[in-house]
Amino acid sequence: MNHIAIFLLIIAPFATLQSQKSKRQIHLLQKENDSLRQELQKCQTGFFQRLTESLESPKFGENPKYSRAELHAKLLPQIKLRSEEKHAQALSIIASTDRFITYCGALKAALIQRTGGLNTTGQPLGARDNKASTQFFIEEKHGDEFKTKIEGLRSTFLNTIQNDPFFSPRIVILIETVPLETKAKSWAEYKFMGIPLNAVFPIIGKYESDALGSEAAVLQYLNE
Repeated sequence: MNHIAIFLLIIAPFATLQSQKSKRQIHLLQKENDSLRQELQKCQTGFFQRLTESLESPKFGENPKYSRAELHAKLLPQIKLRSEEKHAQALSIIASTDRFITYCGALKAALIQRTGGLNTTGQPLGARDNKASTQFFIEEKHGDEFKTKIEGLRSTFLNTIQNDPFFSPRIVILIETVPLETKAKSWAEYKFMGIPLNAVFPIIGKYESDALGSEAAVLQYLNE
């Protein structure tokens, strides 16, 4: 047997292992890409479109000309002139939204910490980790807790506007119905099962945006 044949026999197992490793990497990248595409498709339908409309149309929640702080500075004095009771309600609504935003930040911080922290550019080291979200949200039940927080904030908003038919559609924060065709057994599984970390943060961020848009609608209602 010549030297070339012997060399090929020696490196063959290593080439096979490298090929298998490459296939696994491609599979993981494809799964991450599919997850991100699914989230984008969700954002392009229904609820996110309603939020986009609320931010662009003067008749909906928050006018894009104003930041949240500017909107508070503009509306709170007007609400107070109308009614001390409504002003107290407005402050309570803002506090409820703040607590929800803080809670969302805590979720993200916990996920970053358990996946290795941040790199030198401030990005999560575990950005492509697709196991942490399953463990955190499903096995440890934080997904059920998150769902309860969302439903609770929505209920607070709706109760404040007394389910007004004109303002109710502007309360855009809500739990989507799990599609019948999915294999997920719960909302938490549908949203977070096997989802890489860099796709989880936009999901959480969407609910933060929904909360802020809904808060603006409630403040406008109290200013009526």
